[in-house]
Amino acid sequence: MRRCGHYFGRGNDMAFASEFELEDELERECRLEECKVIDDPSVKWDMPSLWALPCLLQCRTASVALGPAFLVRVSGFDWNRATPPPEAHDPGRPVAQIHRNAITRIVNEIARRTSAGNCVALRVQGYADPFSEAKTAKEANDISAARAKAFSEQLWERIVAQLSKDSLDQIKQKMWEGKGAALRIWFTDTPAHRHLNRRVLVGVWPVNCGMTLPGASAKVRRRGRS
Repeated sequence: MRRCGHYFGRGNDMAFASEFELEDELERECRLEECKVIDDPSVKWDMPSLWALPCLLQCRTASVALGPAFLVRVSGFDWNRATPPPEAHDPGRPVAQIHRNAITRIVNEIARRTSAGNCVALRVQGYADPFSEAKTAKEANDISAARAKAFSEQLWERIVAQLSKDSLDQIKQKMWEGKGAALRIWFTDTPAHRHLNRRVLVGVWPVNCGMTLPGASAKVRRRGRS
């Protein structure tokens, strides 16, 4: 049986789910083949209620003027870190593999869209857990921004390695930003929910190729455009 992650830590107080705890829920939901549609076009994509499945990965689609947007929530970052848990806390590093799988899916989605001659925008937003990473607003903002930046860099490295120059030119805007801890998805202070709150939200959506958008260069900047 494929496991979707089993490490739930808070600082040095590590807690490991038992062999069966949450496994059925995580196994059932941790797939990106089918993404539920956000039906209401007025709803903000980062609304917490849209992302409350108890799994490390969740995807959705949403309608925008030029076609569907692709959205992925990636949870499972280590406590106060911009990376998944290390080997010592996550033997075999299944959470890191889940993050790599998410990047693969995002890159493939961009490749599919841009190879058809369409242009896209790309955004990564990082979030902190309000229970374990938000002693101050600055702390929450810093770790959420660090997550967005680190994930953006990994994602862009894969994009550059995998996509053609023509496809790269079709990415008209890319941004990353930290959102702090205000938009928590899970509201109980449990090891699993803390782990799931530590996340990024990635959005890819179509834009007009003729538009002059800020963000065509290769360098990603904090809370800005590249």
